[in-house]
Amino acid sequence: MANYYSSSRTNYFKVKDLEKFKNELATFGGELDIYTDSGDRGVCIIDNLGEGFPNDYYNEESEDYHDIDWGDFFSRHLVENHVAVIMEAGAEKLRYINGYASAYSWDGRSTHISLEEIYDKAIAEFGSDIKITEAVY
Repeated sequence: MANYYSSSRTNYFKVKDLEKFKNELATFGGELDIYTDSGDRGVCIIDNLGEGFPNDYYNEESEDYHDIDWGDFFSRHLVENHVAVIMEAGAEKLRYINGYASAYSWDGRSTHISLEEIYDKAIAEFGSDIKITEAVY
């Protein structure tokens, strides 16, 4: 069995209060690092372990796992008119390659895309009688 490794990061965006942002992000655990831009672009988050952005975290007080709602997290911290974009691409050896991107706005809206959407797009563009297989083994 092979391991899944990914590369994940966000774009640069501005937050209302950097310390509050850092403190809440730290509660999610993992190895997400915050980088600040030397210019005026704001901050970005990078996953340095190749594990991707977490979907949940363990809370020691409640002794339970909790889902992470990235849209809710970003809407609390983003400066008005800013959008945070998470991009991730990864593979399990070359058995499969997947990737996604999610955009979260300051006002709680979000949109998402994945690499797997190419199959539906190809059928829509080229017709339903085309022959297409998935890029997996």
